[in-house]
Amino acid sequence: LFRSACGPQCVTKMAAAGSSVSVLAPNGRRVTVKVSAGTVLLQVLEETCKKQNFTPDEYALKFQRTVLDLSLQWRFANLPNNAKLEMVPATRPRVGPGNMVRIALQLEDGSRLQADFLSHQTLWELLQHFPQTRTCVQQLCSESTPVCIYMRDEVMGEAALKGTALKSLGLTGGGATLRFVVKKCLSPSPGEAASPQAADSDRARPLQAGSGSSAQGNPARSQPVTSSPLAQSGSESTTRSEE
Repeated sequence: LFRSACGPQCVTKMAAAGSSVSVLAPNGRRVTVKVSAGTVLLQVLEETCKKQNFTPDEYALKFQRTVLDLSLQWRFANLPNNAKLEMVPATRPRVGPGNMVRIALQLEDGSRLQADFLSHQTLWELLQHFPQTRTCVQQLCSESTPVCIYMRDEVMGEAALKGTALKSLGLTGGGATLRFVVKKCLSPSPGEAASPQAADSDRARPLQAGSGSSAQGNPARSQPVTSSPLAQSGSESTTRSEE
C-alpha cells in the first residue's frame, strides 16, 4: 500500500534521506556519518577527521579496493546504504599552491568564462572575479538574486554564495563547470497580500448571518408546538377511560 501510494521515487528519496556510512579511522575506531543525496564525500571525510582529531587533507576514503573521488556527491558515488569505508593516506596532499580548480562559468546566454581559483575561495569571490558577473550582481534590484548551479545543487543569494567555498562542493582540483543565472524573488502581489483580510471578512459574514438567524430564532423552534390529531384522540380516549 505504501509503495503504491508513493511510488518508487518516494521510496528512493526516503532511502537517500536516511542513509549513513561507516568510516574506519586510522586509530581503529569506526565513525557513523549520516548522508543525504547531496552530501559530498569530502564532507564525510572531514566529519570523520573532526571526530577523531585527524587532518583531512592527509587522507582519502577507500571502499573495498577503490579509492573514492571525494568530489562526488553521495547520489553519484554508487555506494550502498551503510557502506563501510576506510581512511587511507592520500597519495598527494590537497592543500598548497597547487590546489587550484579550473572553473568554467556558463552564463545565461550560453557563453563561458574560465579562470583558476583556489579551492577555499567562495562562489561570491568567483562572481566578483569576472567583470561580466560582477557588474550583473551590482546592478541587481531587490527583486532578483544571483544563483550558482553545480550539478543539481543551487546556491542562491549573496549570503549563501559568500558561505559556500569550492571545497565544500567537493572541488579540490581539476576542473568543473558551474552555471550562473539570475532568478526573481517570489514576493506576494497586492491582491495576494489583501487576500487574508478578504478571507477574514468572508469568514465574518457567515457568522453575522448565523447571529441574525439565531436572533430571529429557528423557524422550527419559533412555531408553537401543536399536537397531532392522533395525540388529541389518544388524550380524549384516556380521559374517557378515567371517567
